[in-house]
Amino acid sequence: MTMLEKIEELRKVQGFQDELIDRLEIIIRGTSDPDCQTVCGIEIIGDEIQAKYLWNYCGEDGYDSECIPIKWLEEGFDYKAAYERKRRGLK
Repeated sequence: MTMLEKIEELRKVQGFQDELIDRLEIIIRGTSDPDCQTVCGIEIIGDEIQAKYLWNYCGEDGYDSECIPIKWLEEGFDYKAAYERKRRGLK
């Protein structure tokens, strides 16, 4: 596959990636980091998505990352309850 063919394939899924990033931002803000500004990179690792994001708190900026289980992205999934169980070390 040539580089131009690869670019065309990426172009086809770009809209899906934008939707995924929007959803990840909502999940991160609603759980681990309310100061998340934007997700700037993602990587799928096993059954999780590692999201690198920019945060802003009191005028200070920085980057952090969060691993989000893929199942948290399912429609209607209660990711806030799942986050609390994860935070407390429960399943």
